[in-house]
Amino acid sequence: MFEKTGATADGWSEEDFYGDGLGFESTRDAEVVSLALPEEFSIGQAYPNPFNPSTAISLTLPEASDLSIVVYNVNGQQVAEVANGMFSAGNHNLTFDASGMASGLYFMRTIVPGHLTQVQKVMLVR
Repeated sequence: MFEKTGATADGWSEEDFYGDGLGFESTRDAEVVSLALPEEFSIGQAYPNPFNPSTAISLTLPEASDLSIVVYNVNGQQVAEVANGMFSAGNHNLTFDASGMASGLYFMRTIVPGHLTQVQKVMLVR
């Protein structure tokens, strides 16, 4: 048997049959965290490298940007497309999954038009 003995905008309290208080109190204070955007374009090294079957690429975009990441084999043939399109400003982690591809050396070309172009060697080891 419970009786309500009081209420506030921030919580409630109850008194049980034995007079013990039950309840909770919430706080409305919130800490504001500022999430600043990065100041420059950057692309991290593929990790792990050598890899099996996938490797991750981290990149930082200070503004929304068109992004292309394409993978080529040693003969210069395109074998995969990791990304192609608009990406929002901020930090991104993308994965190149090479399941079903042969072991060997591949070249991963990243382009952010007007800002940077980078080619990385990645080694798939089965």
